[in-house]
Amino acid sequence: MRAAALRFGISAATAVRIGQRERSGRGLAPAKMGGHVKPMLRGAAADEVHRRLAAKPDWMVRALAADLGSEHQRNR
Repeated sequence: MRAAALRFGISAATAVRIGQRERSGRGLAPAKMGGHVKPMLRGAAADEVHRRLAAKPDWMVRALAADLGSEHQRNR
């Protein structure tokens, strides 16, 4: 193990961990990061944002937020 570690320029402890991981059946591929994130907007609010983005696909986030906010103020 030490010879392999020296050959690849890693510590003996890292070589042991790699060997253990390979023998455990988990493989050497990186683990998945993150996961499913629920959408923050649902229903009518999401539909409105999608409608606006379809009409003008080059919206900047701040401009879209300002436009949505100004419409919300008008509808109060």
